[in-house]
Amino acid sequence: MKIIDRYIIRNIIFTFLFITISIQLLSIVIDVSQRMHRLESNQGSIKEALIFYYPYWSIWLANTFSPISVFLSVIFFTSKLTKNSEITAILSNGVSFNRLIFPYFISAFIIGIIALLINYYFLPIANKKKINFIINTY
Repeated sequence: MKIIDRYIIRNIIFTFLFITISIQLLSIVIDVSQRMHRLESNQGSIKEALIFYYPYWSIWLANTFSPISVFLSVIFFTSKLTKNSEITAILSNGVSFNRLIFPYFISAFIIGIIALLINYYFLPIANKKKINFIINTY
């Protein structure tokens, strides 16, 4: 694997993680502001919800929004490459478009495997804990 491949894979995955975490934080802030009255009226606290509910809910959010996050990370990173004229330099060195797309496929494969692991192993456990919190609070 060449240096340019590692550079593209690393930056796509870091951009993916940044976008996913940003979407999760934004969604949690919005959901906390909407559920505040319901939690307080049922003798639940926001602190308990942030500890026992939202970490598990964020796993579901990450899995749900991962296709959008992949799309946005590819768009943002490729536009950054284009803005810095890196794609022009790569293509002028004789690298074909098919060779340039190879690290994108590897990144998508890595993210897809992680999404499958989350979906089949971590999400059922998170849903059980999330439902237990809902049953005990509401």
